[in-house]
Amino acid sequence: MNISAIARLIVLSSAGLTACAAPPGKYPDFAIPEPAENGRVSGTLSPFEEGSIPDPGQSAEPLPEQLDERIAALNTAGEEAQRAFAQASAQAARLVEAARGADPQSESWMRAQVALADLTAHRSRTSLALADIDLISSRAQVNVPSQDAARSIADAQTRLAGYLAEQSRILTQLFENLGA
Repeated sequence: MNISAIARLIVLSSAGLTACAAPPGKYPDFAIPEPAENGRVSGTLSPFEEGSIPDPGQSAEPLPEQLDERIAALNTAGEEAQRAFAQASAQAARLVEAARGADPQSESWMRAQVALADLTAHRSRTSLALADIDLISSRAQVNVPSQDAARSIADAQTRLAGYLAEQSRILTQLFENLGA
């Protein structure tokens, strides 16, 4: 064992011993707090009573009024988010390429991160439009719309899911290129 190893051992040992020399009453309390103190809820389960489970047809939320207009608005929102994503992705790709291999604290790397965050925000707008269409679709399972409305819902889901998949693919590739 060399001298520096012995010195490190002595320093670490003495540091550990000083931790044991804390004044009485200063030790952490390892007791499990009561449920009211830690925000946990407690209770008991009891069997359900007959008839207490609602009929899914009675509890389903209705489809939105002016269903066709709502679907069109969600399609438009998704298309606008897709256009904004496409425009921003070209700039983000240039910034990522410029920052490839750069130090994470460099100006170019930070600019690339901001551009990727902007793309992520556009992707979120697409995701929200798809989530709203999905909600309409789930309501349509109970409140069966016309065949044309059902086709419009399915087409919107397919279109928006396609946008979202493409945006996710591009974002993943850009993050990999950046090395983030």
